[in-house]
Amino acid sequence: MSAVAATHRRPTSRTSLRGHLRRAVGRDRNPLCRPLDRAYSRLVAGAALMVLVTLVLAAVTALVVYRAEADDAAQAARHRHVVTAVTTGPALSDDPRAGSAREHAPARWTYPVGPGTGSIPVPDGTATGTALPVGLNDAGHPVGAPGRTD
Repeated sequence: MSAVAATHRRPTSRTSLRGHLRRAVGRDRNPLCRPLDRAYSRLVAGAALMVLVTLVLAAVTALVVYRAEADDAAQAARHRHVVTAVTTGPALSDDPRAGSAREHAPARWTYPVGPGTGSIPVPDGTATGTALPVGLNDAGHPVGAPGRTD
């Protein structure tokens, strides 16, 4: 004979958010609704409202920060210009002891404020005389390339 194992669970009352809202404002028609039930429903409704307010404030804050950062990036991009530089020497590793993959090479470029020279980042194994794009600031000094402002 097979014995069926019966699991007895306690009945749980699952009230929807709508039910909690009705009970919180006193529109619950259940005659067995206690003041403690109304207080609990007010707590649940208040917590739901706080979550909603927090999400809205987070979205507004994210939008404000995004717009401010986009304006800063556009301002920086207006002061960065791309010109073509020609390397004048071999590419050297930044730190040969650390096995650094970044290399720099001496280069020369022409910019409206005059010709310029300096060390620019180059790909590994760049030969002397290679033309590469380099980002310059308004004074003609090398900086990062202008960012996208789409």
